[in-house]
Amino acid sequence: MEILFVVVGLAVGAGLMYLFIQSQLKQIKDSHEAQVRRMREGMEQDFTLRLDTAVKGAQVDRDRTIQQVRNDYEQRIAMMQSGAAITGAAPQSTTTTPGTPAATTAPAPTPLADPWDNRRNGPQSPAPDAATPAPSPESAAPTAVPSPAPEPIAPIAPAAPKPAIAQLKRACAADDGEIRAQAARELANHLMGAEAENSLTLLETLAGDRQATVRIAALETLADAQIPDTIPMLEKALNDANPAVVRVASKGLQGMKGARTILDVLPYILPSNGAPQGDS
Repeated sequence: MEILFVVVGLAVGAGLMYLFIQSQLKQIKDSHEAQVRRMREGMEQDFTLRLDTAVKGAQVDRDRTIQQVRNDYEQRIAMMQSGAAITGAAPQSTTTTPGTPAATTAPAPTPLADPWDNRRNGPQSPAPDAATPAPSPESAAPTAVPSPAPEPIAPIAPAAPKPAIAQLKRACAADDGEIRAQAARELANHLMGAEAENSLTLLETLAGDRQATVRIAALETLADAQIPDTIPMLEKALNDANPAVVRVASKGLQGMKGARTILDVLPYILPSNGAPQGDS
């Protein structure tokens, strides 16, 4: 009987504890929601205030710009009207009636020499002699200046030759991963013609390189080629431990006839555990 009382007491205590915890959780939830609501209202008020300030500032700048343009326009119109009034003024008549002697034109006054010129610029040059004859038109004619000969156009330098397959083969075996990756990119120029088989062999080797950057460069070259011979190499790369390598391979397989569909490739793009894998 005592055991029954103990069990009932424990059950009642557990129930009371559960109700107490639920009430505490509800209070925390209500407090959090109220805090979030206050923050959202404060952000909305701050955004509205800043928006109103920006709109008012833009309106003030617009009104100021319009007023400046209007003033400039009125000034230009006034200048054009004043210039037209001066141009349209009637000139004085110089017609003489018969029997009336023609009015003689008064000689222009001789300008006085500035006494300060001798102190600042040295003595003035003497005035030309009136008896000196004017130069003849032949001597006054300008001498023709020969035009310069056009400069020869420099020949366009030929494009740099593509690396030979032998050089790329040595580059694929280099210790530097960047050199091997660059060789994988250069092999794209040799996937057509007599060197296609050797190029595909080198790219297949680079697709299994120890560095992920080299594997990615090789797979990008294979994917850009869009030829059926590259499908097995790209499908093999779907099992790579590096997610970036898998993405390049899956992207290259999309749209290629005979390759896996997107539903087949999707598990390699999105791993089941969802955690990013490190570079290897």
